[in-house]
Amino acid sequence: MHRDPHDLPITTVSAEAAAHFGEGLKLMLSAWPGPAAAFRAAIAADPEFALAHVALARAEAMAGHADIARDRILTAQTLAAANGTERERSHVAVIAMAMAGRTQAALEAALAHADRWPRDVVILSLPMGAFGLFAFSGMADHDQARTALCERHAARFGEDDWWFLTTYGWALSEDGQASRGRPMVEEAFRLRRANANTVHALAHALWEGGASQDAEGLIAEWLPTYDPSGVL
Repeated sequence: MHRDPHDLPITTVSAEAAAHFGEGLKLMLSAWPGPAAAFRAAIAADPEFALAHVALARAEAMAGHADIARDRILTAQTLAAANGTERERSHVAVIAMAMAGRTQAALEAALAHADRWPRDVVILSLPMGAFGLFAFSGMADHDQARTALCERHAARFGEDDWWFLTTYGWALSEDGQASRGRPMVEEAFRLRRANANTVHALAHALWEGGASQDAEGLIAEWLPTYDPSGVL
């Protein structure tokens, strides 16, 4: 069986589809241009690949293409029900709830999913960030909730996981712990510079830590390398 970039099994018969899917995930998680094209290539290689369809749905939704996203979600749900694993069915269901605006249900489902499959980072990412499910839940302590979620699952990630370092470091910075969060995000930036989410997080960590000139310098140096078609 093929696996995703975090070593989770994925239901596809095609090594080519798995490779395109993995690349698309990296691009999507780093807010870099091109994830939709990668997911379409994965679907072309294996039209019954449910996770590629749901990933494309999310990428299209982030780009503002709601009609395309809805069609892809329906396809993903049908395929996951027919041939997906329990994790894949849950994965599709959580994203469908989130995209339908069912914030509380999606948050509860995402947290339960993360407890069973913490390295399913697409789902673990949903509660995180300024526009995540925690922030839109109405919780007064959503900054602390993001930090606690990262702490709960930190042991499942290595010191070279740029996505988790970014996510955890950003959560700490927003939770008043910029001195702890900044080194994590700086390491994430060293590991993958082509990552708009990490630059965003690092700028926050610098600003929250009182290094506003460093934040301005970071953005001025890095921003010209970011294609304007990127979602950030």
